[in-house]
Amino acid sequence: MPARAAATVEWPHPGYDAEDSYYNPHESAINRSTIGHLTRRWTVQLRKQAACAGFSAPLVAAGRVIATDQYGISAYNESTGAASWHFDWPDPVGTETPSMAVDGATLIAATTDCFSQSDPDGTIVALDLATGRVRWRVTSDAPAFSLVVDKGMAVVWGESPSDERATVAYRVADGKVAWRKAGYQSANVSADGRLLLTDTHQTSAVSISTGVPLWTRSGYWQAKAATPAGDRFLVTNGQSLSAIGAASGAVLWTARGGSNDLLATDGRRVFAWSAG
Repeated sequence: MPARAAATVEWPHPGYDAEDSYYNPHESAINRSTIGHLTRRWTVQLRKQAACAGFSAPLVAAGRVIATDQYGISAYNESTGAASWHFDWPDPVGTETPSMAVDGATLIAATTDCFSQSDPDGTIVALDLATGRVRWRVTSDAPAFSLVVDKGMAVVWGESPSDERATVAYRVADGKVAWRKAGYQSANVSADGRLLLTDTHQTSAVSISTGVPLWTRSGYWQAKAATPAGDRFLVTNGQSLSAIGAASGAVLWTARGGSNDLLATDGRRVFAWSAG
């Protein structure tokens, strides 16, 4: 895909791509023979204080390493580690560690306040990747439990004792709501613009751009990853791991007892982590 071929040195999503595959097809320097010879180029001390906000895996895009810290989000020069910019949450002490993803020149971060158990609110913010300037910010009555960014859309889902479960898509360009699906949960996985939504009885694939249903199957499937080509979802039902066709929902194979939250795939193989 041309978009991915251009981003040869970037890691713009937590799992590399919107498919959450954890596979960079352009990596050639780091492999089994070189991993033992890596040396430290630079290190930085992330900002610390007593806060709910904390540290997560960094992203790499546009020559910057973007990392969360206990004040907000910071960007560092990819080559030198010099600070490029800092963004602070209005109340970092009461803000959870955000989920992040990059779309072009925009960094999207979604988070939740950590003080209320019965009625937490969510925040989605778009930052200019070059300067850290806020492009737009929206707040939601429901928390933001997951984030996936693809095809110019940022999609979050959340629920609480006071808020109905819902999946909401925001336009990356301006933060406007593009579509909303009440009663459905999503995940941080997009298979080339297809998104899985689940309730307790069925699973539907929808267009991430429009929310229009593409197919529906009975049963509960939660997407954990998709192949880099976006042709298959890797899903779990809490017990088994299955590969399903992204275009049809057809079950291609099932590994019973293989349910796992930590997966990677290069499109030919699936790598799963287990304790020990």
